[in-house]
Amino acid sequence: MSEHVLRAIDKGVMTVTLNRADKKNALTEAMYSALGDALEAAAGDKSVRVVLFTGSGDSFTAGNDLGDFAAAGAKPADANEGERPVGRFLRLIATAENL
Repeated sequence: MSEHVLRAIDKGVMTVTLNRADKKNALTEAMYSALGDALEAAAGDKSVRVVLFTGSGDSFTAGNDLGDFAAAGAKPADANEGERPVGRFLRLIATAENL
């Protein structure tokens, strides 16, 4: 789990907190990976009924961290084979059931 994505479960609610307030919670690939992990964990935990996304500081999120995504796009083609973290997160949130 990324230190920039925190999660806690209380009374059936998994709270996932974007914890990068100094950067207005701008999302990195590592954060998307941690968000995907949180959704998979919630789907596998029958006690979780709701996933609540929130942000630390005064912002939910500024969106993608453009510097991080530019660096990820500069990787060699074979490093990008398979599903990227952002795609995995979007697929998981779009197909989430019973949460």
